[in-house]
Amino acid sequence: MDIKKLIKRAICAACVYFTVICAVYMLCMLIITPGEDSPAVEAERVLLFFMFSLLWAGADALRSVKAINAVLGRVLHFVICCFAFYSCFMLPVGMGGARVLVGIVIFSIVYWVTVGLKSFFSSRLRRNREQSEEYVGQFKKK
Repeated sequence: MDIKKLIKRAICAACVYFTVICAVYMLCMLIITPGEDSPAVEAERVLLFFMFSLLWAGADALRSVKAINAVLGRVLHFVICCFAFYSCFMLPVGMGGARVLVGIVIFSIVYWVTVGLKSFFSSRLRRNREQSEEYVGQFKKK
């Protein structure tokens, strides 16, 4: 794969992830603190969201490299995403010891359940697509 295309795709994915993360965060803040006293999003937090999005998209781009084994790619993706979650969400709030462990465990459970669901649905979709392809005769009738 071309490096330029890979970088462009990673940056586009990071922007999508960033938009979704910011939208979810702002919706949660509106629900938690309704009214005009709701706090604005801090610039540091927005930068951390963007850094997390870049790391996640970089991990996605790393998985798409064909030279890397699928299992190794998934493990590297998980480790990079786990590091991104820790450094961008847990470290800035000053979480310590047991809370960090609980946060990483919850992140891991959500990550692997999401990967499992994505794999299940993509295999079902692929199987349905293969079964619905129209039959093409192998031999011509003469």
